[in-house]
Amino acid sequence: SSDLLARLRGKDGQEVLLIGTLPLDLDGSSGQLVSKALDAQKPDVVMVEGTPHAGVNAMLMSGRWDMIGMRKPNETDWMELDPDVGPVELPRPPKKRSFLQLISGAPPQPLVRSLVPVKVGYWAYHLRGSVGGDVAVAVATAAAKGVPLRFLGPADGGFQGHVQVTLLAEQAARELLEEEHRKGQMSGNDMNAALKRAESHMREDAGKWLRDARGESARLMQHLQERVPQEVSSQVTAKLEERATLMASTISKTME
Repeated sequence: SSDLLARLRGKDGQEVLLIGTLPLDLDGSSGQLVSKALDAQKPDVVMVEGTPHAGVNAMLMSGRWDMIGMRKPNETDWMELDPDVGPVELPRPPKKRSFLQLISGAPPQPLVRSLVPVKVGYWAYHLRGSVGGDVAVAVATAAAKGVPLRFLGPADGGFQGHVQVTLLAEQAARELLEEEHRKGQMSGNDMNAALKRAESHMREDAGKWLRDARGESARLMQHLQERVPQEVSSQVTAKLEERATLMASTISKTME
């Protein structure tokens, strides 16, 4: 985890400890890292990327706060759905018929209803319990120690993992529906096994970042340069540099 910690010291002797965390942290490693670092450093002020709204969201999603009528993500049993939960209607694809289909008859009709979107929706909500645990720890620690808490922005909330969850859910739903289209209706056990495999891959990727953040960052930038169109790669790089500059400027102002 040494790659995830960086200490900066100003000319006046003030120190800032930067803590790198995972946007989607299934095992809670980032929250543990933040907790240990704050306990050891005993900071005069705690700074968090994002907005107060992101802080509130993190406290609710992590289960540290309760809200009447809201089911906590980490208490969501996505593997065993309520018997009353039924399949939903799928959007129909546009009708396309080739010349051969006109001769041989109608093509196989895609599934009209499926439980996949429902199952993936519950799974995605369960994953959201692994977003913002680091922020929740920072908020709770600042409150417990009676030190100021500063949200650094940006206004869009910063690099939270909810976008990642949405993309993962879309990919999972797409792949499972393709599987159903080829083999027929999937059983609950088959969907559970596929989604658990996806979580296993996510944990493997997270482990790589925790063990070697610098190396993974370098590989990611190399991938952007070699596999992604130059225009898109340049936009991503510029966005990352802009975010880093904003964070540095905001931290500097907070320390004045």
